Amino acid sequence: MMSDLILREYDFVQGPETPSLPGPGTPSADADLVTKGFVNSDNANLIGSRSTPINVAALTGLVFSSQYTVNIAFVQGSGGAVTITANPQISAGPRVGARLFTILRDASKPITWQDGSGLNCLGGPVVQDVLGDIKEWMFDGVDWIYVP
Repeated sequence: MMSDLILREYDFVQGPETPSLPGPGTPSADADLVTKGFVNSDNANLIGSRSTPINVAALTGLVFSSQYTVNIAFVQGSGGAVTITANPQISAGPRVGARLFTILRDASKPITWQDGSGLNCLGGPVVQDVLGDIKEWMFDGVDWIYVP
């Protein structure tokens, strides 16, 4: 269980640099970050777990169903290194702006994500090959877009 995981999203207001992060709420200076919101793991969809990750297969990809805006998937290649060829590679998101975090749990079972089939990797493959490697994706209504 990951009850201590908290994600904080910000909008940055352009201006001169600020030496410290502001607290939540309306900024008091031009350069403050405006807190958009908080999401803790009680409000996120956990897919698999650290100890029991989802086996992602080349022909099926990452399949899940969720109503949540934030989805956290613990993943590993099914049986070893996997290059995803499924169509779609990841199940469609629940709404525009949904986030998906994929976390690799076994470095001996890396995953390579590719452009196409509901996935936009910004022109090149996205490889997860290091234990604990986290990739962020955002759903635009059609594709999951890699957020570098």
